[in-house]
Amino acid sequence: MITNIKKVYFHIKGMETSKEREGIKGDPNYILASLNYDSVGGLCYFWDIRPVYKYMLGDVEMVAEPFGLAVATPYLRESLVRCGRKTFKKEAQAIELFDSNVVSAITHRLKYNIELEDEMNGYFKTDDLQWCKKVSNHEFDLVEVRSQLNPEEFDVVAGSVDISDYSEDEQEAYVEGYYQSLDDIKTQYPNDYAQIIAECIFEQTHEVELTSFGPYASENDAEKEAERYIKAQKEVVA
Repeated sequence: MITNIKKVYFHIKGMETSKEREGIKGDPNYILASLNYDSVGGLCYFWDIRPVYKYMLGDVEMVAEPFGLAVATPYLRESLVRCGRKTFKKEAQAIELFDSNVVSAITHRLKYNIELEDEMNGYFKTDDLQWCKKVSNHEFDLVEVRSQLNPEEFDVVAGSVDISDYSEDEQEAYVEGYYQSLDDIKTQYPNDYAQIIAECIFEQTHEVELTSFGPYASENDAEKEAERYIKAQKEVVA
């Protein structure tokens, strides 16, 4: 099973976007770089970097891999970190490697001339059905898909958590169901402990205190709606 952790689009400089074309002929206009976890084929975090078309189909923006090109389009797919994922201990390492090296991989190894477009507006996946955006060192915006009591219905919830609004005792109470203590979190995640605390608080915050929409008949439908919501948050881009 392949789980996407992070996805970033880079526009190829000097090339018209397909929104500006009548058709989608010609070279791909974007590079899609994704960080993923493979739980079957190799127990590893890997990146996949390849050219794609972004074009409009009616009023819907579509993404497709290039086809019918006269020349080959270079791409890159390789392992970054090999590990099991039960504790997610190496996920931060994989994200750091991805963030630090993806531009170099595109420009030097694949020889594309690109500029960054963050389609997810600063949000990144913290779990299969949860996304997080760092607003400050102590505040985070979060979105997730939650199942209802009816196992065939799902909601999307969104909200902001500022851990400075919570005392140390309150933070301790929120994390105790997930970790041994606050000190345990800070030991495991010395650079990201505030985010982990915010996730614990968010996951225990009732829907009535959050932005909530749904229900959706499937987890997949709810996930698509969550991603549409995130992509619409242009005004909160840092």
